[in-house]
Amino acid sequence: MDPATAAMGSLLPKLFELLHGEYKLQKGVKKDVQFLEREMRSIDAALRKVAMVPRDQLHDNSKIWANDVRELAYEMEDVIERFMVGVQGFEPAANPDGFKGFVKKVASLFTKGKARHQIADAIKGIKDQVQQVADRRDRYKIDDVEASQATATTVDPVDPRLMVQFKDQRELVGIEGPRDELIKRLADEDDCVSKQQLKILSIFGFGGLGKTTLARAVYDKIQAEFVCKAFVSVGQKPNLKNVLISILLRIEKASCHNITLLDEVLLIEKLRELLTNKRYLIIIDDIWDLSSWDIIKCAFTNSKCGSRVITTTRIFEVAKEAGDIYKQEPLSDGIYPEDYEIKKDTLIWKWVAEGYVHEELGKGLFEVGERYFNMLIDRSMIQAVERPYYSIIYACRVHDLVLDMIHFLSEDESFVTASNSNRTSPRTTAHRLAINNEVIEQDGSVANMSMKQVRLYSATMCHFSMFPLLSNFKALRVLALEDCTFMGSERYVKPENSPYHLNYLGRLIHLRYLGFSDRLVGFSLPGISMPLILEVPEEIGDLRFLQVLDLGRIGIKKLPQIVGRLTQLKCLRFGGSSMEVLDCTSLTSLEELQLHLVSLDFLKGLAKLKELRKLSLHFEEEHDNMLFKDLMGHVANLQKLKVISFNCRHRPHPQPWSNYDGSVALGHLRHLTVNGLLPGLPVWINSSCLLNLCHLHMELTAMKSQDMEILGRFSELITLTVLLYDYMVFPTAMEEGAFPKLRYLELKNSNQPRFVRGAMSCLECFRIIIGLEGTNGWDFHSLVNLPRLEKVDAEILGYTGRGIGEDELQAHESLKQAHVSLKHAVEIHPNHPTLKVRATNIVNLQIYHS
Repeated sequence: MDPATAAMGSLLPKLFELLHGEYKLQKGVKKDVQFLEREMRSIDAALRKVAMVPRDQLHDNSKIWANDVRELAYEMEDVIERFMVGVQGFEPAANPDGFKGFVKKVASLFTKGKARHQIADAIKGIKDQVQQVADRRDRYKIDDVEASQATATTVDPVDPRLMVQFKDQRELVGIEGPRDELIKRLADEDDCVSKQQLKILSIFGFGGLGKTTLARAVYDKIQAEFVCKAFVSVGQKPNLKNVLISILLRIEKASCHNITLLDEVLLIEKLRELLTNKRYLIIIDDIWDLSSWDIIKCAFTNSKCGSRVITTTRIFEVAKEAGDIYKQEPLSDGIYPEDYEIKKDTLIWKWVAEGYVHEELGKGLFEVGERYFNMLIDRSMIQAVERPYYSIIYACRVHDLVLDMIHFLSEDESFVTASNSNRTSPRTTAHRLAINNEVIEQDGSVANMSMKQVRLYSATMCHFSMFPLLSNFKALRVLALEDCTFMGSERYVKPENSPYHLNYLGRLIHLRYLGFSDRLVGFSLPGISMPLILEVPEEIGDLRFLQVLDLGRIGIKKLPQIVGRLTQLKCLRFGGSSMEVLDCTSLTSLEELQLHLVSLDFLKGLAKLKELRKLSLHFEEEHDNMLFKDLMGHVANLQKLKVISFNCRHRPHPQPWSNYDGSVALGHLRHLTVNGLLPGLPVWINSSCLLNLCHLHMELTAMKSQDMEILGRFSELITLTVLLYDYMVFPTAMEEGAFPKLRYLELKNSNQPRFVRGAMSCLECFRIIIGLEGTNGWDFHSLVNLPRLEKVDAEILGYTGRGIGEDELQAHESLKQAHVSLKHAVEIHPNHPTLKVRATNIVNLQIYHS
């Protein structure tokens, strides 16, 4: 999404809300707002035309105009939100008590009156700016930008890359390194292509990086080694017949009589005839689409004469299809640290907070954002990171081929200013500030930047000597600190005296996202991790636009009750060990909730969270036995709920889990995790109650033979993890056709399962975790009955917590027997699945890998 159009996408709904909400605008102000909405919608349409034209092909006036529109949209949104907060805020109680309540009510009236007066003045100033932008739009002929570009492409016979192609090589600075590297790659023999076979290499990068310059430098350096050679450009809207003719004319002009009379098929045949049994070098510059490349490549024969073809493109799909990819490097690093894992949920919630994700009928914002995420994976813009052993995507990495593109375009648009330890200091002003692996000192460049215009402040793997002063931010939407440490906090014996706090949080009235990762700590000593922040101030209640509150487990003990009045919250994550009863009745927009379950009073509010998609609750030992039954009754009515995680600290007790009989089907659930010892398989975990369950993880103290039969009837189950308390016999009774879609099975502390023919027919990965005492007599011959098995992973544990355990020789012998048994099983399997065996926690025995 273009930054300017993204800004407009966030502004336009605000204008609509201002007009049609209950804000009691003065008549003149309302008329001006109507003018602004009409004009900005028209400007938005023109902006989308500009966004369709590659940025390097835009006139400077068009770029400046688009940037000004973005700045204006930001300013308008800030003004509107300040007005909304001033007028609405949080209303005083309906029946205020005594004189104090009366004073609050009067103060509220004055605040609202002041806000209406201020917006009237602000709207007048904005109206003038919008009119100026509209006038410049006409003067610069912005509406004709697309048509102008098309005309230039199809009519003007002069290719703008001609100057680059014929530029004196002595004028090119720093070209030798990339040129020589590319030549080496063309000459090297790889696993699939010998030196004599045709080799195709694609130079990929965005506009302005010098792809054509590099290709020309390579061409000039090695062309003498080839019998036939050609350098031709394709362009955005090519005439493919002319492209083919250009190649022919450069290869053998003498045989091209009446060539213009031939169609594309005959031209390709002519080219193939000329190139057969000849060593050729052909550069195809500036390819924009796969269809053009699919036609052009038909002309290239492979006579095993050592021919080479180089393409240049700014389209990654074209580069990937063309062959070996060479990434043309710019001078700067990417925004994110290379290979850094970006949590999927965190990323999507940031998109939501910044307004990049818009509601669709019948879908939650996270669901829409998840579709965007999957689209980026499908287009190879980001790389999916899956859970080990099975296909649940939980994170991503930015593809190394687009890291630099992201940074270049972001800097060019003044969209994000990135800083990391390998780069120079960031610019002094920025809308979005992303800091990676940086030491933030009180007198450093980042600390001294102006934060007035910053809308996103994201720090990853940074070391702070001071907490960002929140009062400096005036337009902040996203505040995210991940994997950061705060130096110097060890000087404070009492953490409450530390300067690291959330003072002035209430001034961030535009804030949508407040997120701290679990590893955000002050300082660490052996066995000690000092929490950085101890409490959330009551003024968090002033953040009426807050959508994501992610506090993880950073040491905060409780949430203030006013959090229950943040009606815009979409995601609430709180991992504190204890908290007061949170009244979540008003949090009806919540899609994700993670906290401790306290009482039946909480469940009354839970029943109203109809948009809830993901629920994670921590149970305490003292809970009433009826609590779980009531909880499941409410869960059954939350039809959008797909993911549930129950975390229990106490020892197994049958009542809380058996009170619910599963009489109400939970057909909407896809993921179920129960961390905490269950006395057995609860009656409600069955295929009739959980109709569409795909992923099941649970900890049990016992299993019966019929339990495997029950689990085997889950028709949609893809992953199953069963962790058993202590070493116990795992029931192996399975029916033919059981577990029809299961792809991943993990067992802990069980005996070896017996796999029967016809059951688990789709299983790809089997993982077992077991103590050495359970390895005696291992025999895994039944693995042969799993026709799709690809991986076997065994982790063997020592006698942890039971004294010194077996002596070293006996441990080695048991380990060897287990390894031999597993190795034999995979060797006789038709698929020869990969095998990994490791031993851990064995006294006097190093970790063993095989």
